[in-house]
Amino acid sequence: MAEWTLDELALLRHRYGSWPDARLALYLSHDVDKIRAKAAELALAKNKAAFVGTRRMPRWTVTDVARLRRFYPTTTNLELALLLERSVKSVTSKASNLRLRKSSDQLETMGRTNRALRRPKKES
Repeated sequence: MAEWTLDELALLRHRYGSWPDARLALYLSHDVDKIRAKAAELALAKNKAAFVGTRRMPRWTVTDVARLRRFYPTTTNLELALLLERSVKSVTSKASNLRLRKSSDQLETMGRTNRALRRPKKES
């Protein structure tokens, strides 16, 4: 099966929270397991308001907050989301509430990564 295109990834990020996995699989021509695996890799979460009967995310424990405080300055939000088993949005919201900041080295690294993703290398 083909790799993910940038357009497919953008649609997955935009629609994962509000569309059922089966609909995404049909629309993106990837099987449901691949949709779920990519969503987990990207730490995407379902929008609880869009799905009846879904449960709320667990509350932040003292241990989770301590881990967030310890690793936030030097770790990407995606890595933290995977570590804490939460969505990226949950990590960024909690970090904002706690007024946590990234280290200058981490911000520089993230900036270079984002710039590289926006400007893919030209094939020869």
